[in-house]
Amino acid sequence: MLLQVRHETLYHYSPAVENAQHAVHMRPGNGSSQTVLKHALHISPQPVQQREALDVYGNWKLFFSLQTS
Repeated sequence: MLLQVRHETLYHYSPAVENAQHAVHMRPGNGSSQTVLKHALHISPQPVQQREALDVYGNWKLFFSLQTS
């Protein structure tokens, strides 16, 4: 079985936020019951900083920082 997942999150603040820190679990993991064939994550605006790491449970977590000024 092949699955394709698309997720979109939008934020709008008033007044506009100049700096924002985020942490997301959006990357699927490979395991005995699934194989990831392709994964892409697009962030707009482009993060000024990002780091990906495994959490204590083996799940991928992405930390990223947005700056608009």
